[in-house]
Amino acid sequence: AAMRDAGRLDDAIDLHAETLEIQERVLGKEHPDTLTSADNLAVALHSAGRLEEARDRYQDALEGMKTVLGEDHPLTLNTQVNLSAALRSLGEMDEGINLLAMAATKRALKLGEKHPDTVLTMNALGVAFLAAGQAGEAKPILEATLEQAAETFGPDSEAVFQGERNLALAEAASGDTDASVERLRAALERAGAGGRPRLRVCGHAAPRSRSEPSAGAGDL
Repeated sequence: AAMRDAGRLDDAIDLHAETLEIQERVLGKEHPDTLTSADNLAVALHSAGRLEEARDRYQDALEGMKTVLGEDHPLTLNTQVNLSAALRSLGEMDEGINLLAMAATKRALKLGEKHPDTVLTMNALGVAFLAAGQAGEAKPILEATLEQAAETFGPDSEAVFQGERNLALAEAASGDTDASVERLRAALERAGAGGRPRLRVCGHAAPRSRSEPSAGAGDL
């Protein structure tokens, strides 16, 4: 993770590939640690923009995790979310959205609707629909997610500010320009008052590896 953050992606990829090779030889391909390393390699490839390679690695890791850990295991779902992001970046929107929707449903059932990972995954799903030009699908998801984010993270949190921005975009895409403008104006005023002058659009951001904190879907 540190090398990826420093921009030394080639070094990170080489290190993850070497680690994976050793663990496959010593522990076996289906050992949980090996599967974790396989996902970490996919994350490094994804971060480097090597999307086809990342997709293939995610798919292999996901199948292994489903078999070894189970389809509802947190690590399995995190890899599924990462694969969804790679697919969407490759333009495979339908499959990416489908995987993300399944992960969101499983997280809601397993963790509860107000758990941070659930809220962030649902937000990512709404943004995915919006990016796919399906504002009608995105809007109710983003509305519900915004309410949950306020309860889970607090009304003045970054998650809520960004949720307001995403919902405003969905409203604009749905033709409700007045509501969109008013929502953006109010969000910017609150952001400025709270010392947060910058708002960014939530999308499928950098994927999250096993060694990083469980911040959610990696999309917010």
